[in-house]
Amino acid sequence: MKSIKDKIHQTCKALRDRTPACLGLGVLLAILILSLAVPSLAANPSERKLSQKEAVLREAKGLIDRNHTNPTKLREAISILEGYKPQFPNEIRFPLYLAEAYNRLADPSADVSREFPYYEKSEAYAQQVLAMDPTRPEGRYWHGLFLLKKAQKRGISAFFVVKEGIRELEKVRVDLPAYDHAGASRVLGLLYCLAPGWTPFGNLDKSIELEEEATRLAPGYALNRLYLANAYKKRGDKAAAIREYQAILTASAKMPGKQAVDCSDQARTMLRSLDNPI
Repeated sequence: MKSIKDKIHQTCKALRDRTPACLGLGVLLAILILSLAVPSLAANPSERKLSQKEAVLREAKGLIDRNHTNPTKLREAISILEGYKPQFPNEIRFPLYLAEAYNRLADPSADVSREFPYYEKSEAYAQQVLAMDPTRPEGRYWHGLFLLKKAQKRGISAFFVVKEGIRELEKVRVDLPAYDHAGASRVLGLLYCLAPGWTPFGNLDKSIELEEEATRLAPGYALNRLYLANAYKKRGDKAAAIREYQAILTASAKMPGKQAVDCSDQARTMLRSLDNPI
């Protein structure tokens, strides 16, 4: 099949060969054919801006959603999002992705007071999401996580803050249960596992129920199964704990990323503590 360029060349040649007077007409005709057949190289400005927005969001989300937390990549994502956000004030994904990035930038194993500025930034962006759409489950999720970190920082006096955080995450369990690898179920399960039994929140049976739910919703996310195994171990269900720790080791061999390695290392440690050969 002849290309557009070949057709234009043929048209011009035929007209030029017939009479010199047709040369001008031939050029005009060629331009007309070209303008009709070839899309404009200069896209509509609004289309260019839309394309730019989607490219920016895609790049930033890719940096956030890596197999393991990488502070350098998270800061790069934050820089991109905060740099472009003023150009797209009505795009809810900018504050939503920023809430996620800042939360992930905090080290959960470090002292919460030291990491709290990151959680506060996450909360500020979560509030922007909820101001734009109060029903958005993802905004409620990051807000709920902030409340639990706030309660952790405040200590025993934060009873009502914990209850509010639980309330937010329970809404996410209903409206968007699979979000963040079943994050609402996973975090609530961890809360009920770690809370002392004398508090209203210490409940191992409920913890196991929620971690089973998280594992069912996101079976490939090693942290869900690790928390489930830990809850079984704490309740004294040795056989179930061993089963889940061994499942982590089997799955981790096929999973990339630092989290899979960390979870498998913890699973090995726990299996040794249960006098189970690895």
